[in-house]
Amino acid sequence: GVADVDVEGVAADDFSVRLAGVGEIDVAGTCNGLTASLSGVGELDAAGLECADVEVRVSGIGEASVYASRSVDANVSGIGSITIYGSPARVEKSSSFLADITVK
Repeated sequence: GVADVDVEGVAADDFSVRLAGVGEIDVAGTCNGLTASLSGVGELDAAGLECADVEVRVSGIGEASVYASRSVDANVSGIGSITIYGSPARVEKSSSFLADITVK
């Protein structure tokens, strides 16, 4: 399906975001752990969701931005990018040839 979702004021221990199909998700707030998955054609803007630990997967054609203060596990398969904010101490990343993972 097609989705355009804005979520603000998140205050959670664990938070999960999944986008399958076509769409855009904007999330803001705080959490201890974030699990995010994008498949199809989509964009996730979770740079405003300040989390300690983040696991993010992008497959298909997608773009994600996340905030991780402690650790991040980022994977891009397909054509896409992940931008990581928060300067996490532990960074695990894997990507395909046409993908980009950047830590800021």
